[in-house]
Amino acid sequence: MDIKRAGTLVMSLNPSAILGEAPGEFTVSLLSSQSEILETGDVFDIQLTSNPALYVWTVASGSLVIFEDVTK
Repeated sequence: MDIKRAGTLVMSLNPSAILGEAPGEFTVSLLSSQSEILETGDVFDIQLTSNPALYVWTVASGSLVIFEDVTK
């Protein structure tokens, strides 16, 4: 999952499946330092990658709404 601001990559996050999630569901975890970087209006792209990683497809895109920064 890539997060971009004004077309520039802010960060890439790798989702992981958590016990109990249904097929196709995933969770993305952030460190507090990563949370502080995000801004309302940043755009995220959820991507699928072939195995081996020859192709990347963006399957969803959206805009972030930041409720509150998480700090240490």
